Amino acid sequence: MPVRQFAIYTALGSVLWNAGFIGLGWILGSQWLLVKQYASIVEYVMLAVAVAGGLLWFLWHRCKTRHTAKK
Repeated sequence: MPVRQFAIYTALGSVLWNAGFIGLGWILGSQWLLVKQYASIVEYVMLAVAVAGGLLWFLWHRCKTRHTAKK
């Protein structure tokens, strides 16, 4: 990937990521203790989703490669 394109995508992603956190902080305001209470649960759910997605991608890619090799 060209450096310029990488820099643009990185900056765009960073702006969106930070805007999301700023928005959540603004919406939740003084309920920060509630966020702290559920943060670990959200972390585990996101980790499970990432692992499941990676596993599904790996299996799909492996099946696709084997299926193509048989032809």
